Amino acid sequence: MENRIDALRAAARDLALFGFLHEVPVLAASLTDLLQDGPSAPVWRPVQDPDSRVSWMAGIGPGA
Repeated sequence: MENRIDALRAAARDLALFGFLHEVPVLAASLTDLLQDGPSAPVWRPVQDPDSRVSWMAGIGPGA
C-alpha cells in the first residue's frame, strides 16, 4: 500500500496534474480495509496527505 501511495504522490508532483488534483481527490485504500469496514467508511487515504483517513465522500457536495 505504501509503495502505491508513494507512486501516486510522485505522479502528482507533475505540474500538469497539479490543478487537476485540487479539483479531483485522488484516494487509495487497501482491500483489507475495504472488506473489513466497507467502502463508505473512512478507510481512504488522500494521495496529498496519506497519513489521514477519509470517507470517499469527503469534500464532495454542497458546502464542501
